[in-house]
Amino acid sequence: MMEYVDAIHEGRIVRTTKEAAMREGLVILRKIEEKKGVKEVKKNREEQFVGFDDFRKPLAGRKSQVFNELKDNFHWDLVKSRKARNLSRKQVASSIACTENDLKMMENGVLPSNDFVLVNKLQSYYSINLRRDGKDFVGLARNKVEKMKDWENKTHLE
Repeated sequence: MMEYVDAIHEGRIVRTTKEAAMREGLVILRKIEEKKGVKEVKKNREEQFVGFDDFRKPLAGRKSQVFNELKDNFHWDLVKSRKARNLSRKQVASSIACTENDLKMMENGVLPSNDFVLVNKLQSYYSINLRRDGKDFVGLARNKVEKMKDWENKTHLE
């Protein structure tokens, strides 16, 4: 089977066999692949294609319990509430004592490390509920703190 290449001959690019280019001492630019079927070409292009999603970090493994308890598109509610009040991210962040970057992450649907605290602050600031079941995280947090206090009191009494 003959291998074809593109080579430079007298200032022009020519297509010739690899053997002829080597025999003539031509500079080889690239090897020409054999003709492939349309299906094979499409398959090769799909395998070589690198899209934006290939560089995105997967969030599925990092979802916390708080994230799973939030509405599917909770971040839309946050953006809508902020824009309805004609506020900037900077104004809201200073009002609830968080960083502007944390607020930006929340509005993009990503929970920062102090997730339930920030969710509660935003819910109370905008007077909205972001949970699927309509409950409030504050009640859950208070219950956990009270249970911890009860447990500590029991251990101290014994």
